[in-house]
Amino acid sequence: ARGAVLALGVTPFPRVPGALAASCDPRIRIVLERSGYEDLAGKRVVVVGAGNNGVESALLAHRADAASVELLVRSRVRWFTEREPHTPRGPVRQRLYDLAYPVVGFGPPPINRFAIHPDAFARLPHAARMRINARLLRPGAAPWLREHVEGVIPISEGVEVTRVESRSDELLLSLGDGTTRAVDACIVACGFAFDRNGLTVLAPDLRRRIDVLDGWPVLDRAFRSSVPQISLVGFPAEGRFGPLSRFVEGSEFAAVRVAESLGGVRSLAA
Repeated sequence: ARGAVLALGVTPFPRVPGALAASCDPRIRIVLERSGYEDLAGKRVVVVGAGNNGVESALLAHRADAASVELLVRSRVRWFTEREPHTPRGPVRQRLYDLAYPVVGFGPPPINRFAIHPDAFARLPHAARMRINARLLRPGAAPWLREHVEGVIPISEGVEVTRVESRSDELLLSLGDGTTRAVDACIVACGFAFDRNGLTVLAPDLRRRIDVLDGWPVLDRAFRSSVPQISLVGFPAEGRFGPLSRFVEGSEFAAVRVAESLGGVRSLAA
């Protein structure tokens, strides 16, 4: 083969805070590893993370009859406003909505327009791309969750886990505010961060040759990495081309650009 295109999505790159990552206790599990919550019935559970995955996981653990559930959040829980495209609107409001939110899921306007113009995003200075990217995909919870979680499940904001002590019958989590939590299970839902070690389809020596800048792989305009025969599309391309890369909406842009670099645009169009 002349080249390999890796489209791995977010799954290989979960972000796990330091103290939790350092622990090998099987009672600490990443949310993506779960296919259900029935095993948490009667147990004391903490969920770490302020995004939709974290908030919804706390709700699911609560509905699975966990003995107690608490959500631990490093900053605060942000409740998103209802902005789904299917929400009924009058003609004027619908027009304004279409102008403000050309693609659902990115905000706020007007910087969300960078999300639908990957080349324009890529031309920004690196530091500006990092700031805009973080704002466009700021963690938060869907509005429908609020009535089921707020006032029902305890939420501790402004705290993070600084130490994990594994005991035979429980986990003891030390928090940054000086308090502790004795629990039976911990669910980690802290989003995603690119890590070369997540490229497990590549041999370790080849993996190390993928250059990284501020946590993201260095890619050219054709999605080629520092190993020219290896292209990275999907989530790994987010650092250069913006958040559209991790969603289906960005697949056409990536496919055409990669095909062009491989000399396959004509066959792709056919």
